[in-house]
Amino acid sequence: MIFLQEWMDKHPEVRFDSIGFEGIVPHKLVIRTPHDAGLPPSTPTPGWHAIGINWIHTRGGAFEYFLELEPYDVVGYTVYIYHVSEDDANRLRRKMGKPKWNSELKM
Repeated sequence: MIFLQEWMDKHPEVRFDSIGFEGIVPHKLVIRTPHDAGLPPSTPTPGWHAIGINWIHTRGGAFEYFLELEPYDVVGYTVYIYHVSEDDANRLRRKMGKPKWNSELKM
């Protein structure tokens, strides 16, 4: 978590749309649980996402779609940073049989 906080401090231009992993939370880092609305999304959405490798390989396979993307960066060997484009999100959504991403409706 400390490494992720350091990474965020070095990249202030990045605003995460989702952060998902387990562990101790530094005082500045906002961590959301799987029970929060759409975080990390089990359906691909465009934006910046930081997700622990354990979340990608567990949680009933809900986040395995990240395996089809190239990480933007890896922090502390276990937290993967992704920037998902709208094209990437729609390609993965099509493959999953989900509706196309609609930026106006955020779905």
